[in-house]
Amino acid sequence: MLVAGFGITISLLLATMADRVLRGALAYKTLLIWPYGVAPAVAGVLWAFLFAPSIGILTFLLKRMGSTGTGSSRATRPCCWS
Repeated sequence: MLVAGFGITISLLLATMADRVLRGALAYKTLLIWPYGVAPAVAGVLWAFLFAPSIGILTFLLKRMGSTGTGSSRATRPCCWS
């Protein structure tokens, strides 16, 4: 309960600061929204590394479990741009 109340209090404080007309308010609002734009890009890069044929951890684990890698994973072009 304490954590939720603390989070709501900080959120309300940030919202009222974003609503005020101050010098640098545009930069503040941009920085406030920044995580919403960066998170999908970071997630995409992480998934690309996980599934990379040569360095991906999931590829490594599948090879350790005995996967031969035949099928569409051996294609020369990515399926999305074929």
